Amino acid sequence: GCNTVSFEPSLNNLEILGKNINLNKVSDKILIAPIALTKTTGSEFLFCSSHLEGSAHSSFGYDIDQKGSKLNSILKYKTLGFSGDEFIKFFSLANPHYLKIDVDGIEELILEGSINLLKKVREILIEVNTDNSKQFSIIQNILTKNHFYLYKDYYKQELKQGNQIWKKYEQNN
Repeated sequence: GCNTVSFEPSLNNLEILGKNINLNKVSDKILIAPIALTKTTGSEFLFCSSHLEGSAHSSFGYDIDQKGSKLNSILKYKTLGFSGDEFIKFFSLANPHYLKIDVDGIEELILEGSINLLKKVREILIEVNTDNSKQFSIIQNILTKNHFYLYKDYYKQELKQGNQIWKKYEQNN
């Protein structure tokens, strides 16, 4: 029953995203933003590791994977990226209450570009990878500084990655 903005900078994935939205009869609830989210607004390269429709493992602005290693990219092109704060402001959208961030390597940059947005967010589902310990630490620091606590951890030790759900501490006013 909620409205969703889905950010997808990959040209290979836009058509399948649109088809899935239509198939699930949620066209009136989901806005596709064919851009990347990142720390600052501007244009950068999107590095893609596959030509396949629906594929993952792309990175915006940095030729790195979710572990912080060099991405084996086979395609790159310039596209637009927005910070979360600038996107909300530019398009005069309401602040979201929930975020899902799974972008294979620049999760911390999305959080850094969404500091104002985080003030109204209640819950965040974020993919983390401990092979990239610097990024993992930055994510934890941003979320704790913005009054979130780790609610559920679906981290898979054997994969050294997984999803975490962070909730905002309730403030008594």
